[in-house]
Amino acid sequence: MHTHLFTIFTPTLNRAHLLPRLYESIKRQTFKDFIWVVMYGESSDNTEEVLEGFKNEKIIKSESFYNDFLEGNINQKEEYFSDNVINIEDAPCFPIYIAKGSDEEKKALFSKAINIISEYYINTDRDIHMNKMFWYSLFCTKMREYLLNEYPQIKDSIKNFHNVVLKKFDWENYVYKCILAAEYIKDYTTDELERERYIGLIVDNLDFYNYILKYPIFRSKEFLIKMLNIIRLLFC
Repeated sequence: MHTHLFTIFTPTLNRAHLLPRLYESIKRQTFKDFIWVVMYGESSDNTEEVLEGFKNEKIIKSESFYNDFLEGNINQKEEYFSDNVINIEDAPCFPIYIAKGSDEEKKALFSKAINIISEYYINTDRDIHMNKMFWYSLFCTKMREYLLNEYPQIKDSIKNFHNVVLKKFDWENYVYKCILAAEYIKDYTTDELERERYIGLIVDNLDFYNYILKYPIFRSKEFLIKMLNIIRLLFC
């Protein structure tokens, strides 16, 4: 049995919100011969759930998981599933990777994704629709055939699979961008015509929208809507 050269010990108490940043830092290390031990003792927050998410992420990024995805075997393997069940009445497919095509094609895909997410997914608790494991699970189980048809490059390599299906869930992730757009607009107005106008403003100004999402200080509903209203007054 292999014995790791180093052990990283992390004592923590009710600091679940800080663990993802530490986890990302550990993953970036070029030296890999270590294990990470988190001692969370009497923590009463969701530390255990966060750590379980890290374990699940490691599993879905393995080569065996990738092969099972290609062969359509994931739904038949219990080891990929937990006891957590999320019920959604309807879960239609939508574009998740919008890196290619003309500007007009990209705008159309963004608009479609934002509208579908807004109508079918944003009504879940925020802890769900902002959880990357929820989306990864959805993509790999319910949307598999759609993704293989829309993004055939997934079949070429595990790297493409990670880049398209398991893309890092941050401001550069297309689904993440669409989720925040759908959430901010839906929270701001219930008027369907107004929602469509704001979605149009976002897809017509994607570079500006990306800039806002890149910096947490700007990443808020109030700031985005205020900036979109200014754009609307100046250019529309």
